Amino acid sequence: MIHPKLPKSLSSLIIPPHMTRTSLEENFLFCNNPAPYSVLGFSSPTALQILSDNPHWNADGTFRTSPKLFYQSYSIHTWDEFSMKSVVYAELPNKEEVSYHVLLNALTTYAQQNNISLKPQSVLIDFEIAALNSFSKTFPTAVIKGCQFHFAQNIWKKVKKYNLVQLAKEEETRRELANILALPLLPPSRIDEAFSNIVENISNISPRFLKLTDYILKTYVENPRFEVDFWNHFDLTGVRPRTNNHVEGYHAQLNSQCKTHPNLWAWINYIKGSKESVMVRYEQEQRQQRSTRPRKARSIHIDAVLNAAKQNYMCGHIDLEDLQKLLRALSHRYTKVCENSKDDDEYEPK
Repeated sequence: MIHPKLPKSLSSLIIPPHMTRTSLEENFLFCNNPAPYSVLGFSSPTALQILSDNPHWNADGTFRTSPKLFYQSYSIHTWDEFSMKSVVYAELPNKEEVSYHVLLNALTTYAQQNNISLKPQSVLIDFEIAALNSFSKTFPTAVIKGCQFHFAQNIWKKVKKYNLVQLAKEEETRRELANILALPLLPPSRIDEAFSNIVENISNISPRFLKLTDYILKTYVENPRFEVDFWNHFDLTGVRPRTNNHVEGYHAQLNSQCKTHPNLWAWINYIKGSKESVMVRYEQEQRQQRSTRPRKARSIHIDAVLNAAKQNYMCGHIDLEDLQKLLRALSHRYTKVCENSKDDDEYEPK
């Protein structure tokens, strides 16, 4: 099929009719907001029903595969009893709160028009104040949480910024960094005590860590930019996934199949294909009553350890020190992953 000429500006953007519907002739385009807050939103009523039926959502953006003229691609996924599924695809012109509001307002309106109720119990997002505010206002009864892996990435970025990478390889330092990365898994009431111990121990290793601990204190602990309830996952351990890793996997697949900053028509064709693939997987899993993407044994083991640690702590079988020891063993892997992960921020429009 021949596509029209690509628009040179958002103000001249017109989506071809065949791109606004699925292969089954369901509506697909639900938001085409005009400039200056040009937001595109895509989802079918069938996909929205899946979103409605499942209470735990994940949402995240990526810069690398955002088409020219837009700032970031954004997607919303939901976790049913079998696997994570992408159900909403969007393009945003920036990271401002009003753009997130335009998208979420259009999404809820679209759902209402199709007699679908959207009332998530929890939404996992990146560490963005604009997204946090918008999701909180749109879904006031939902618990909005920050992705644990993004928390770890934020810490590691500061380790690199403050030239602490070499120090971070020493055994004593690795122990305290693991304690830092485990903070989201501690009971909220013990965060202050645990962090005070970390500051004392890591300061004794080197005063160069003062900038890092000051950053953590101001951003996450004491009158913080992000409240403890947002980034702490103790209450939801055993209830829902703590990270956006499945969403990151979707982005990795998108990155492998789309060139950096593809043209808009190519991106729409990709998400239409993604939507069809999700629906095929959903129908297959419902029919077979099993996941077509079984979780890794390591992930299942980690969840089992975390659940047991939480229960043992709450029952008084272990104390804070014992809990931290268990969590450290799991948090060391985040350091290795962060060291080797590619940073999507380098593709952010400047």
